[in-house]
Amino acid sequence: MASILRVNTLTDASSNNSVALETVSQGSAKAWINYKQASTFVTNDSFNISSVNDDGTGLGDTNYTNNFGNANYAAAGAAGRVNLTGSDSYWTFPTRGSNSVYSTSSTSWTSGYNPTSDGLTAADCVLNICTFHGDSA
Repeated sequence: MASILRVNTLTDASSNNSVALETVSQGSAKAWINYKQASTFVTNDSFNISSVNDDGTGLGDTNYTNNFGNANYAAAGAAGRVNLTGSDSYWTFPTRGSNSVYSTSSTSWTSGYNPTSDGLTAADCVLNICTFHGDSA
């Protein structure tokens, strides 16, 4: 039988560090992923990500295990690299113009754009980190 714990505030054992439960539920990432996209996708670790689609060089979609309550959540991507030994710097973006999907069940993104080119050339990167914040369904 399942149990329910109902609290308004969480605190440490010495009662010095308290946080409202609303801050925990509303302020925590609802999904995140650390992945490699070079020839094939490799998910290093993730939370609330059911699958990832490879849509071509530098393009993909994250699909959520538990959907968001609406499509107004925040998605952010971190830097990636084209290879593990290089110092080249790329950026991850959660959407990609007119082809983007920003729905309650998935987000499309570009793995990386080469900052030394025209800024429009997508690239597969070996280090990609994305996080998603919003209301759960």
